[in-house]
Amino acid sequence: MKVAVLDHYNGGTAPHKDSITTPLVLQSLGHAVELLSCDPTLAAPVSIQGLHIAPISQWSSHLGDFDCAVAISRFDHSLSNILRGMKAAGVPLIVKGDTDGTLGFPLRPNYLRIRPMLDDPANTFRHLKWRLPVRHWVGRKLEHVELADRVVVESPGAAANLGQVLHHWGLDPHLSKVRFIPNQVAQEVIDAPIQNSKPKAVVSVGRWDDMRCKGADLLAPVVRNLLQSRNDYTVTIVGSGVGEVKRRLGDHDAGRVRFIDEVDFSEVQKLILDARVVLVPSRLESFSFVSAEALCAGASLVVTPIESLNYLAGGGLWGTVARDFSAAAITAALLSEIERWETGQQSSEAIASFWRGRLAPSSTAVQWSKLLREVIV
Repeated sequence: MKVAVLDHYNGGTAPHKDSITTPLVLQSLGHAVELLSCDPTLAAPVSIQGLHIAPISQWSSHLGDFDCAVAISRFDHSLSNILRGMKAAGVPLIVKGDTDGTLGFPLRPNYLRIRPMLDDPANTFRHLKWRLPVRHWVGRKLEHVELADRVVVESPGAAANLGQVLHHWGLDPHLSKVRFIPNQVAQEVIDAPIQNSKPKAVVSVGRWDDMRCKGADLLAPVVRNLLQSRNDYTVTIVGSGVGEVKRRLGDHDAGRVRFIDEVDFSEVQKLILDARVVLVPSRLESFSFVSAEALCAGASLVVTPIESLNYLAGGGLWGTVARDFSAAAITAALLSEIERWETGQQSSEAIASFWRGRLAPSSTAVQWSKLLREVIV
């Protein structure tokens, strides 16, 4: 079967993200997979891990040559013309959302997710969108659902949110299209040896220059509180913008905090393999790859109450979910999770065994194979 995967791939795309791992999974099923990049900066075909990647311009007049298309659209309306072209050519279409399911249009104010209305312009806008239910705000994203034969999201909570949005706008016939398939982690994560006796270490990885979404302003006080409460734990903070976290932390690190700028995938994996807890203070997250990778490395999570993070933490089984988005709540969750390790309630082997069985490429391949059979008659 010939399968097209559509995405905004460019040369800087991380090889462990779904832009690469999803088509590799489809390829592992024996399909002839072509990743069509919708990024205009990709001018010529390239290859990565045996996957052929071509500019969409080379295929725009031959879309009907495919038996199926998987569009990692993120509900980006810039892909709408291509999706229409696929449907016009009679190609079965699966849209992969990479979304929390609200489509940026919360139907009710989720006060765990957003700050007070006047706290910043983005929150003011979100509140106004909820209070002014104009279909224009979400219509171009809903078109992707209408065009698709199936819609894939990455957490059960995202599926529930999307169902709420579809019902609200009278699109109940499309509810049956929604499927939940988690993102798979890279095979090298699955194959890495588990360290049973982990040092007393907390790791936090993120784009800290994206303060509003990733919570750099929350991370600093949480780390400060941890250092004051536990003198036997170290913290490693990794990612772009660590300087801002360091500035906010001030002189409170007492030599027990490491700040590391962006490093490659393998270096992050080494840090996670040595950690007991991975701390994720995000405010917005469709699916946290580093959280999924941490679980497969035998670390537990401390996370905010976001749909995908709650799913990955198992509702509290494989980590601790903070009650809200305050530094106090995240600190309490972190100290509670540390106590679970200290009292033997968490086990690296148990965590890794459970999640490797669910997030390995071979596991998600089974779900993708079933989905392809649904849409290809």
